[in-house]
Amino acid sequence: MAAPVLSYPEKAGQGCPALAVVAAAKQAGVELELKPLDAKTAKDAPVALTFASGEELVGVPSILRYVARAGPPTSGLYGSDALSACQVDQWLDISQTLVPGAAFESACASVNDFLSLRTFLVGYAPTMADIACWAQLQLTLQWDRLRKGGALPHLARWYDFLADQPELAAAAEVHGLRRRGAPVKHASSHDAELAKKKGGGDTGSFDLGLPNTEMGKVVTRFPPEPSGYLHIGHAKAALLNQHFAGMYKGKLIVRFDDTNPSKEKDEYVENIIADMKRLGLPCDAITYTSDYFPQLKECGERLIKAGHMYADDTPVEQMREERMVGTESRCRNRSVEENLRLWNEMFAASEEGLKNCMRIKLDMSAANKALRDPVAFRCNLTHHWRTEHTVPVTLSNGPAAPEFVEQPRHAKNPAVGTKQQMRSGSLWLDQADAQALSEGEEVTLMGWGNAIMRKVHKDASGAVTAIDAELNLEGDFKKTKLKLTWLAQSDECPQLDLVDLGYLVTKRKLEDEDNFEDWVNHHSKVVTSAVGDANMRSLKQGDVIQLERKGYYIVDAPFTAADKPMVLLNIPDGRSRVFPGMPAP
Repeated sequence: MAAPVLSYPEKAGQGCPALAVVAAAKQAGVELELKPLDAKTAKDAPVALTFASGEELVGVPSILRYVARAGPPTSGLYGSDALSACQVDQWLDISQTLVPGAAFESACASVNDFLSLRTFLVGYAPTMADIACWAQLQLTLQWDRLRKGGALPHLARWYDFLADQPELAAAAEVHGLRRRGAPVKHASSHDAELAKKKGGGDTGSFDLGLPNTEMGKVVTRFPPEPSGYLHIGHAKAALLNQHFAGMYKGKLIVRFDDTNPSKEKDEYVENIIADMKRLGLPCDAITYTSDYFPQLKECGERLIKAGHMYADDTPVEQMREERMVGTESRCRNRSVEENLRLWNEMFAASEEGLKNCMRIKLDMSAANKALRDPVAFRCNLTHHWRTEHTVPVTLSNGPAAPEFVEQPRHAKNPAVGTKQQMRSGSLWLDQADAQALSEGEEVTLMGWGNAIMRKVHKDASGAVTAIDAELNLEGDFKKTKLKLTWLAQSDECPQLDLVDLGYLVTKRKLEDEDNFEDWVNHHSKVVTSAVGDANMRSLKQGDVIQLERKGYYIVDAPFTAADKPMVLLNIPDGRSRVFPGMPAP
């Protein structure tokens, strides 16, 4: 069977628009017959692949998909599974946005950010996605300036790696921009030795700086997702961030991007922190995206009210197709009131809410398809490993805006004074309390009044995910079985680390024949994340406070910033005989 014919316009020295196809065919071992057309007589002719049957594929993305399928499965050009194949398809479309013009630099910046912790665009080996994007840059003079500027280090590193691959280098030598295909002058052994002494070359170098910076004001961030262990890409990013923070006497913040509880574990957090210590990477603060869930919720509501975000229940495959062709969703023009209602349904994890996601209203005609109304919020019923102890409660007749009332600090001791209690239509309950609730049950919200639990939402494991309730302030608290502590949802509520300390040795008296290490308590410290009353912001180090139904605590680290939890140490009261790391009596 005759090889398909690849036709394309070509002008000497300015490269071939079918470079990606030629390089991919070499990589996959697919035979093609090349038929260059005179660019003067075929200026607007598209890249086309014509088969012996007379059928034709037009456009580089379509032809690349054919080459990937025509090659052996072992080539890996279409990824390793169905998901990675879809990701390759997305990048083939995105590659077409890497063209000269006003938007070229921003498109390159987006790819640079994506590659900050990755070696390749999809998976762990080069795919058709890498070849397509590499070829676009190779054919673009505008890329030369950006590459030399040093502002896109991850993209430049990725590009240089691909350019060194034999099949791609051979294709670029013949069909790429002639200036890019020129052979690189090899350094002499003497030059290499000088480079090693100065830093750089094959040894790498930190001899670079940040323009327009002020000493002491640089803050860098290392944001790993706690869904796996550190790899070499993480180490590179962490080392660079720590280097610049140290160079300018600034701060390095480790921000765990814990927004996908389906894949994340506390085990990964502990190992990442331990590996950073092994790498000699001190940090100034450790924070979590989950610390800001209340703020993120508030920002989401502001976006909805401003008309910038809408709820969309379009099926996933249909939504993906609409984004590819630039078709606006039928949900795009929903009213603010309807979007707010569905937003609350999502937080309640109702059947209707679970069908929706929230999309940012940007530009459905944007050349960069990632900007076509991306999804900002979606439902995930998996319990979050840090916040699973709290359950959101929505009061259908609660205050529309937070309100404050004066309450005694201690119900049985008026001498200690009063405090301001925040009330809201959105509350937090403890998961343990939520588990005890039944639909239709009337309970007492301590310090406020009665409420009826209209709907208790649970996931497949039986854990409570959300509660719909209704205030019944005329109800009699003497007739309710459950008296519940609660908190109004607010970014004024500080994050807490509740620390319980146990014995360092698990045996009361060691005998001479005992091996000391056998009796060391390796779990003598237990830290529980919690959310506190807004009044706790005023506590000072050394203050002693009673947390209702938890016990007495002493403030070890008071409130200083929203992203830094207060630290409270538990004060043993002598009644409990169970301590961290110790077996129950």
